[in-house]
Amino acid sequence: ATSAQLQQYTPDQADWSTFATKPFEGDVNFSHDPDGVGWITPEDWADAEWDGTVYNPSQMSKADFHAAICPHPDRIRGIREVFYEHNPFADNNNPTKAELDEWHRIALNHVRALI
Repeated sequence: ATSAQLQQYTPDQADWSTFATKPFEGDVNFSHDPDGVGWITPEDWADAEWDGTVYNPSQMSKADFHAAICPHPDRIRGIREVFYEHNPFADNNNPTKAELDEWHRIALNHVRALI
């Protein structure tokens, strides 16, 4: 393909205007840290702790692999402990874009460590 045939698509930047308020609508969530997610109980988080096992997807069924790293669709194994180990936000009620970028870097590296 020549450069004349290629088209770059760069999406619009995210709309951050509701970031500080939308998660808290409905009085379910109380902050942007794991314990502030109102529908996830301490028991749910305990069920998602990580014991350090590295999961090899080539040695597991797809369903077993998914259950191993994501015990529930809204939880990644060990992510709560990683969050509180790093405490990436100066204010859990109002993290900055830079703090969120850093948290995403940490979280992605954690997912890599699981596999």
